[in-house]
Amino acid sequence: FLGELRGLRGVTAVGAGSDLPVSGEGAVASVTTEARVGAGIEDPVTTLQRRATAGFFPAIGSRLVDGREFGRDDRADGAPVAIVSESLAHVLFGDQRAVGRRIAFGRSPSDDAWMEIVGVVEDVRYEAIERAPDPQIYQAHVQSAVRDLAVVVRAEGDPLDLMAPARSVLERIDPQVPVYAVSSLDGLVDNALAGRRFT
Repeated sequence: FLGELRGLRGVTAVGAGSDLPVSGEGAVASVTTEARVGAGIEDPVTTLQRRATAGFFPAIGSRLVDGREFGRDDRADGAPVAIVSESLAHVLFGDQRAVGRRIAFGRSPSDDAWMEIVGVVEDVRYEAIERAPDPQIYQAHVQSAVRDLAVVVRAEGDPLDLMAPARSVLERIDPQVPVYAVSSLDGLVDNALAGRRFT
């Protein structure tokens, strides 16, 4: 489906994620590192957990700071990988490079629970716009699937002009899948600011 969307005229990036910017959504999780476990530090770091596919970060306009984004080599049966936000990388590793290090959920992870950090992305505001972004960890959706994903399409011109062609692609693949809550990213921001503007 995402591959076919990339082929539509005017499309420059396509991806999908468990949450959208300024949506106010996200699951809270606790993470640790091999260095913290080795040093006997039992207090994990609180972060927000999200899932994403290849292309998600370019689609929402989030810049990759270091490493790489998720790709075809990240498979369900492959080595677990993660991408972290700049703020989480700083909290966990300070000025040291995060890419190549391993991270896991909880206080004392099992050997197969460790994920290699393959990329660092700039912070994204998922909560209130006036609030500083919380640390984020992104898992490859293929390795930690969730039921609902938001598909993001970046395009030249008005992105809502792609709604009809995108719907046709989805209906051709599976007419039973509903399409709902369609918006531009600008529309999401406007909605997040509506209360303040009204006041």
